[in-house]
Amino acid sequence: MDDEIDTAVDAVGRPPGAPRSALGTRPPPSALPARIGRYHVLASLGRGGMAEVFLAELHGPQGFRRQVAIKRLYPALADDPDSVARFVREATIATRLVHPSICHVYELDEDETGCFMVMEHLDGVTLAVALKVLARAQWLLPVPIVLRVMRSLCSGLHAAHELRERDGTPLGLVHRDVTPSNIVLTASGQVKLLDFGVAKTHDIRTQVGVVRGKPGYMSPEQILGRSLDRRSDIFSLGVVLYESLTGTRLFARARSQEAMHQVPDERVPDPRARRPDLPAAAVAVIDQALSHDRDERFPTAAVMASALTAALAPSQVASPEWVASMVHAIRERSGETTPSWNGAPS
Repeated sequence: MDDEIDTAVDAVGRPPGAPRSALGTRPPPSALPARIGRYHVLASLGRGGMAEVFLAELHGPQGFRRQVAIKRLYPALADDPDSVARFVREATIATRLVHPSICHVYELDEDETGCFMVMEHLDGVTLAVALKVLARAQWLLPVPIVLRVMRSLCSGLHAAHELRERDGTPLGLVHRDVTPSNIVLTASGQVKLLDFGVAKTHDIRTQVGVVRGKPGYMSPEQILGRSLDRRSDIFSLGVVLYESLTGTRLFARARSQEAMHQVPDERVPDPRARRPDLPAAAVAVIDQALSHDRDERFPTAAVMASALTAALAPSQVASPEWVASMVHAIRERSGETTPSWNGAPS
């Protein structure tokens, strides 16, 4: 993904041309492949540090057609054991995440070019695109839609956080990249969380000094390279909630390790400066989610969803039809006329 960080402290000053990790090593665009495995490729939907996502179609008997999104590891990385292992791990986790608010991964396969995963194709726009288009028009996202989006995200993340090994042991999954660019609002009014490419589990130990994620949405402990649990994602949810309600980035400037040490308690501007009618209870939800002390945050995404619902009134949750109509309007204003993935693959 374009602005993902994969920076090791001991790698500062790497000589020009020296080898890097797969992250951020994006090869130049290549010709669109005709096929990937048994799928006919229709278009490229996005490129990231390790993989490219394609719109593809499966052809079957009697004129059967099924569109999917295919995330393919760059062929240049097919012989890199670390890249392949990470890609396979992502697919292994993703195929176990079956939830209405999480983009579903159907299978992992390989062909002569390497590994690829087959996912549901999401016809819609990212929350990032929606917020950008609304900002240009000087509008704010309607509170009922914010509530619909956040409740869906909380539900999907809670399911991911609760995922267990086959023996019942908690997997300890942390997404680590909950951002507007990884949240899709579909043309049918669904809300989908994407990309578990940088997710961690209890058996994965991130190298000391390596930080993965987007700085403006990471929890303090994530920026500082400390141990993480689900409450790190709660912080990210709080940042997304603030941005969704106010239409402004909460942490527009880079939040480096040095800055976090110097200013351990960043002040969160009162969202009522942008949204005066916001209930005090909703501000309290934001403040709790964004606490620097993770022990003071909501213990689970489900608890956060309940608190936000109570604060914004359950009768004001937008219907899927309302979300769908907004997606249609956003696409018209952004000039987008064809279905797209709209997410940057890792």
